Amino acid sequence: MKITAKPGDRIEWKLDEPTEATPTPPPPVVVPPPQQPPKEQPVQPASTKPLGPLVFFIGAGLTVVAGAATIVSGIDTENSPGADAVRTQCAGQGESCQAYQDGRSKQLRTNILLGTTIGLGVVTGVVGVFFTQWSHPPSQTRSGLSAISSEPTKASIEPFFDGDARSGTVGLRGAF
Repeated sequence: MKITAKPGDRIEWKLDEPTEATPTPPPPVVVPPPQQPPKEQPVQPASTKPLGPLVFFIGAGLTVVAGAATIVSGIDTENSPGADAVRTQCAGQGESCQAYQDGRSKQLRTNILLGTTIGLGVVTGVVGVFFTQWSHPPSQTRSGLSAISSEPTKASIEPFFDGDARSGTVGLRGAF
């Protein structure tokens, strides 16, 4: 049967109740498709990496903070007291000059911060590569099988008629 409709048209389809004289055929017997047992998924070995990504991100954050502190300390070392100020204030005094000692102290602080930043960066990199479990194993059921089947499901649609003495139903049913 072909139905032709245009936008705005209304189509009604009415079914008459079966009469007493016409015997209604029994509903078709629907046999569901046989269920296949799920295939066993290969069991993944437990991870040998003990740390989660959070440890790596904390290390990366500390490295960034130490790097910023190193930059600020380096700028402070260059500007206060500054090479020109040390030359003019410490002329003829040698290494005992206070401006020279302040500059050396700030230089040592900056060098320690630089070493700390490099050390944090190296440790964070090693932790990220060798000790961080980046992926999560697939969720498993109690039997050890994957909770989500990787096989595609087969969809089926079939017409049906449910004849009843009082009402009749026609439609489609299926499994997706």
